[in-house]
Amino acid sequence: MYISYAGGSIFNFSSNILRGNASGAPAFRNVNATATVPNLCPDRSYTASGIGSAAANQLSLICSSTEIVNVATWGITIDPTASYAAGIYFGDGDTQIYESADDNLVFVAGSTEIIRLTEGTTDYITMHGDFLPGADATYDIGSATSAVDSIYVNHLISLDTIAIKDEIYIENNPSWDCRIWAKNNLTDANFTLVNYNLNGGKVALGSSATLPNGATYIGHNAGNNTTDGTYNTFLGQAAGYSITSGDDNLALGMNAGYSNSTGNSNIFIGHDAGYNETGSNKLYIDNTNTANPLIYGDFSTDSLAVNGTITADSIYTAKAGAWADYVFSEDYNLRPFNDEINYIKQNKHLRSLKPESNSKYINNMELQRRNEGLVEEVEKLYLYIEQLEKRLTELEKQ
Repeated sequence: MYISYAGGSIFNFSSNILRGNASGAPAFRNVNATATVPNLCPDRSYTASGIGSAAANQLSLICSSTEIVNVATWGITIDPTASYAAGIYFGDGDTQIYESADDNLVFVAGSTEIIRLTEGTTDYITMHGDFLPGADATYDIGSATSAVDSIYVNHLISLDTIAIKDEIYIENNPSWDCRIWAKNNLTDANFTLVNYNLNGGKVALGSSATLPNGATYIGHNAGNNTTDGTYNTFLGQAAGYSITSGDDNLALGMNAGYSNSTGNSNIFIGHDAGYNETGSNKLYIDNTNTANPLIYGDFSTDSLAVNGTITADSIYTAKAGAWADYVFSEDYNLRPFNDEINYIKQNKHLRSLKPESNSKYINNMELQRRNEGLVEEVEKLYLYIEQLEKRLTELEKQ
């Protein structure tokens, strides 16, 4: 049966199919549409491809009797039967998004896989490609442990650099486990934000130095010249700046311990504290680079100096050994009084109150020894008074 218009045949009915007569014209099939049987075919020559219906209120896009796309009220499904590596293709076909056979969602550009989202016991994202000039990174981001909502960078040795808008970078480097750094767009200089190394117990915030074991650096250029100095702690801009191989140092404050490169076991506290000190076992507490800080110490000699006034409710001194009461012992050698007078005239001080000979403390005396010396001189006076009392008594008898 044919349908004609203006003397020309337009459609014909044949075997339950209404076809257009022109080449490539559509066809309408009088059949029950299913997910594999179309009843609307765009090309009359290919009645196995067209639009069918997998179920009520669903449309099926069918190619060669296979449902490729399903459209329903809840969304669009591509390749519901998973017969092919179905996907969405762009341009000339070498850029696509598809689901692979192992339930992975794959993003392809220029025929090269760029991103793969993997579903399984461990969900993660695998990314490939050049994210910075010269970088060739392959890395996974996902929950590598049972922790919920965790983000994990897998196998850091394979991670070169991740760039965020060319301003913040997450980088792997042979000298680091992980580094986060920012770029100054005005000077093109780089400023490290975080360095972290779990195995060596190392952490740095804002420092670009190479981290040896046990290092904690916080502040721009803190420990900047470190090569192999271990177990140093530097907090503040340029704190411990010059350290190279010195160990076990502590510098708190901007430029604290700035010039020390090989010293060990120093403590510098305060802005510029110990700036010029290059030795070991020193203590500096001050807020300037003075050579005479408010508090100075030498751990090697167990000495402490305070360059200022100390105010205290009470001060106790402790010293092993006897107190000055040995003056009252029977075997104490009490010199003749005239000997003491001659010593005083010659030396200008009491015999038990001799000043220190150490050049640093010349004309000064250690507090404990001074107190003991004063007590000794007072007790000697009582003995001389006793001798004088005996003489007066003898004179009175005469």
